[in-house]
Order: sequence, then C-alpha cells, then structure tokens
Amino acid sequence: KILKIMEGDFLGKLEEYLDNVDPVSYQNKRSVMRQITKLSKGEGIHYASEKYGWPDKCVFCKGVKVGPTDDILSLLETGKECEEEWGRDHGNGWLLRHPLKKLYEFQQYHL
Repeated sequence: KILKIMEGDFLGKLEEYLDNVDPVSYQNKRSVMRQITKLSKGEGIHYASEKYGWPDKCVFCKGVKVGPTDDILSLLETGKECEEEWGRDHGNGWLLRHPLKKLYEFQQYHL
C-alpha cells in the first residue's frame, strides 16, 4: 500500500503532512525537509561543526537513497551508532534523530 501512496514526489507529500497532519513550526519543517532531502538524494548527512563536527569522511547514509518505504527504525539505530562513534549531535537531535522520527511518523501514518 505504501509503495503506491509514495509514488512520485514523496518529499512534497512529507511537507504536506508536516503542514496539515502533524503541524510543526516553519523552522522545524525547514530543518526536517533539509535533512530528509539530503537523505533522499543519497547525499547523506555530515555533521559540520567547527567545535563538535564529525571527521570529513564520516557521512551518515552517503550513497544510500532513503525513502518512506525504508526501515526507518533501523536507520535511527544506525544514526545512534554513528553519533556514539563519531561524536554526539550537540543540536539535541536536529541532525538525524528528529528528521528520521518525522519520516517514521509519516511512514506509519500512511501504512
């Protein structure tokens, strides 16, 4: 069922979901969409912070196009492992956890 629903522009559907089903602030939506867009294109997410950032080669899910039909809970666990190995997200989850949780909630809503 979810494959059919997610055909085409899932990012547009996610944005619509964040506007209408699970309303979040503009800044929250912007942050979630920025990170999920990177993941959906296979760019991955790198923690670029002068003080706390990850080494250059450490990029979460680089080369993997993440979408709403993927195992998001597994990705959350992998993200947690990356933070343990490469360094904690000093943004309190805005780097990986929060965007992935929103993607998971979006996925569950459509199941």
